[in-house]
Amino acid sequence: MAYDGPERRFAHRHHVTCIAVQYRRPKYLGFSKTEMSRPCELGDISGRGVKFYTADKLRTGTPLEVLFDCPMDVEAADSIPALPGKVMWQEWSTKRKCFRTGVRFDHMRDEMRDTIMKMVDAAAKHDRRYGNGEQDIL
Repeated sequence: MAYDGPERRFAHRHHVTCIAVQYRRPKYLGFSKTEMSRPCELGDISGRGVKFYTADKLRTGTPLEVLFDCPMDVEAADSIPALPGKVMWQEWSTKRKCFRTGVRFDHMRDEMRDTIMKMVDAAAKHDRRYGNGEQDIL
C-alpha cells in the first residue's frame, strides 16, 4: 500500500529535462560490471539521489553506478564520475510504459553534492534557454 501522508523527505528534488541517466550493475561478485545502459529519462534529482525511467526491472537494494549524460554547455557535468548508489524503490509507470526507479547515492561527500547542484543549476539554465528542444549546433 502506498504512503498517503505528508512529504517525509527533506531534500529538494529538481526537475530538469536535459539530463539523462545511464547506469551499470556489478556482476560476478563485484569483480566486473555490466555495460552502461542506454540513456534513461530523468524524473528528478537531488544531492541525495535520482529518479529515472528505465525498461529494466531492478530489485530493491541492487547496487548501481549512475552516470549523468548532459549537453556540452552544462558545466560541472564532466567532473562528476560514475556515482555509487542503491535502488531504493521501483514501480511501473502505466503512462510511460516503463519503470520509475529511485536510486539513493551511497557515501556522498559534501563537495560532490555541491558539484551535482552546480550541474543541476546549469541544466536549469539550459532548459530555460532551449525549452522548445532546439539547440545551437556546436
